[in-house]
Amino acid sequence: MSNTRWNRFWTVFLILNPIVSFGFGLWFFSLPASFGWVRWDSYYRFLIGMVLSLGLWAPALWVIGRMFLYRFKRIGKIWKIGVGLLSIVIIAATLGIWGYLFAQPMIKSGDKPPLLLVSSSAGSSVPDLTLAAWNKTSRTITAALSSEAEPAKKIVSDSPHAHRFRFSELQPDRVYTYQLDGQPAVSFRSLPDISVEGSNPFRTVFSGDAHYGSSKRLAEKTQRMMDQWISQKDEIDLFCLVGDITEMGFLDSDWQIAIDALSPVFSQIPLIAVPGNHDALFKGYRHYLDYLHPEGLTGFEDLYRRVDVGPVHFLLLSALWGTEDISRNQIAWLETQLASIPEDHWKVVVAHCYSYASGSLFTGEPWYDHPDMIRELTPLFEKYRVDLVVSGHNHHMEALEHAGVAYAIIGTMGAALDKITYDSPASLWSRDTHGWLDVTWTEHEASLRFFQWDGALLFAHALRK
Repeated sequence: MSNTRWNRFWTVFLILNPIVSFGFGLWFFSLPASFGWVRWDSYYRFLIGMVLSLGLWAPALWVIGRMFLYRFKRIGKIWKIGVGLLSIVIIAATLGIWGYLFAQPMIKSGDKPPLLLVSSSAGSSVPDLTLAAWNKTSRTITAALSSEAEPAKKIVSDSPHAHRFRFSELQPDRVYTYQLDGQPAVSFRSLPDISVEGSNPFRTVFSGDAHYGSSKRLAEKTQRMMDQWISQKDEIDLFCLVGDITEMGFLDSDWQIAIDALSPVFSQIPLIAVPGNHDALFKGYRHYLDYLHPEGLTGFEDLYRRVDVGPVHFLLLSALWGTEDISRNQIAWLETQLASIPEDHWKVVVAHCYSYASGSLFTGEPWYDHPDMIRELTPLFEKYRVDLVVSGHNHHMEALEHAGVAYAIIGTMGAALDKITYDSPASLWSRDTHGWLDVTWTEHEASLRFFQWDGALLFAHALRK
């Protein structure tokens, strides 16, 4: 090949280097949670910076060669060939990383056992429940639902892979039984309506930041808690996961670990969840929606929703790192929903990222009293008299109160714990241990109890209407 052709050949690759890197950067920053990763985590900021800078290495080395080595023909030729080979390697590596991250949210690793999810609702006293399961191989599945007062009725899945069986027209606080094809029968209780005279109190458990798939998580603590929850399945009406269910949300293998672990408990106890920053990483929210959204919606705007259980109203937000991914639409939706709820009803906001919280520095950034969340969201909480805001993100337990709104931090389902070096002025109590928050609702009182992983009661606090 002539020198002219060689020069053109290497020039094409030198030009492609920054183009490919720029394209990867545009794709990366178009993804939910990306700005949060870069802003709040210095390790990922350095890693992404390195990947994005790869496209400049070969052109920069080529310029250095032209400036300083052009007089030395032999060395200059070797330098030019080396830079050309480097540019090919960089393009291949960037495209390889890009292709891997792009493909992962579309890859499913295996069958997912069932979870009993609470359907979205606004205004209904007893929300529908959805039994969700996923099969890698295409198949038709039938579920049979019955109770002591009602004969079994069959529901056929209309999807070959993502199976969602809607259990509707449920009577409050009634025991039902369902059975999937060839599997043992499972019983559960429908949700109560505490506005009905004579109703039992409504008991909700919150915990989060299990980080399934992480080598640092304390699995034995999580299992001890799960054992206690399943032993109380006839007393717990609803469970809420407050995000960071997985370590790497774009890896279906982490979701496989998570759902295999969660299903024995939450195929019997109704479940709601919000996504965390780890769950949404590199479009991991698609896996989240596949497995934890009762309606099977697929868009990023579908990550926030409302669930009403009688006069207790849950506003489930998509707040990953902070306000970076909270759209104007979501804030407008939140205000509309809060304004529509009667003042004498309970208003509960659940968001992975906290507003008020104690904490410490993480990679040089303050992980406490989140200024953006406080500026954007807490005025709405105060204006519409939200009763309780529950979050994770920080790995400790805490009860706080500010301007008449109660806040709880409960990112303690198994992840490595955070040390508290800064106490929020809003803090009432905090502890760096694993555990859960148990809230019992009546029409006029909510009893908040923080339990350690071994079942020890650590702190209690009451809210009143």
